[in-house]
Amino acid sequence: MSNPGGLTDEQLQNAQVIIAQAKTKFGDNATGQQAAVIGIMAALQESGLRNLTYGDRDSLGLFQQRASWGTVDNRENPTWAAQQFFNHLASVSNWQSLDYGAAAQKVQVSAFPAAYSPHEPTALAVVNAVWGSTTSNSAPNSVPGLGTVLNTLVSAQFWQRFGIFALGGVLILFVLIKMVSGTKAAKVAVDTVKGVAENGAK
Repeated sequence: MSNPGGLTDEQLQNAQVIIAQAKTKFGDNATGQQAAVIGIMAALQESGLRNLTYGDRDSLGLFQQRASWGTVDNRENPTWAAQQFFNHLASVSNWQSLDYGAAAQKVQVSAFPAAYSPHEPTALAVVNAVWGSTTSNSAPNSVPGLGTVLNTLVSAQFWQRFGIFALGGVLILFVLIKMVSGTKAAKVAVDTVKGVAENGAK
């Protein structure tokens, strides 16, 4: 079975990143979908929906963002690049009432403003096919992982005081909280455990 819009696996993965960031910024609604279509149109035109490490002059990444947008590492990070695209889109007055191509041009300020509109059918097909199966997410590196939990607990001498079984229970609880309640709740759990463990170690 082919990917929606005839995208390659690499392009589809990048489209999913853009959709996830549209949901995060604008919500799981029609406005978010509209933003996702605009973002994918822009990336299709600028990079072919590929995370390029080169470009015209100092342009880089999915959206071929210039050096004034951020560092090289940032612009080559698809999640960061999509976040910045949508931050700029949100600052455009009445962007929801503009044609998709015109909205993309407001963000990208391209020398070829009419170049985005031809990508609208592909972008619409991708968003319609992928929207429901893509979840919103947070900024890169903002989610604590199991390694973070282990380091926190060990440094606080939690397991020495309460035993390996208690440690295992806390790790299982962390995973369940992260799955059910999301990353913010998981971070709260990590901070709470750290505080309890450090107080107990005093």
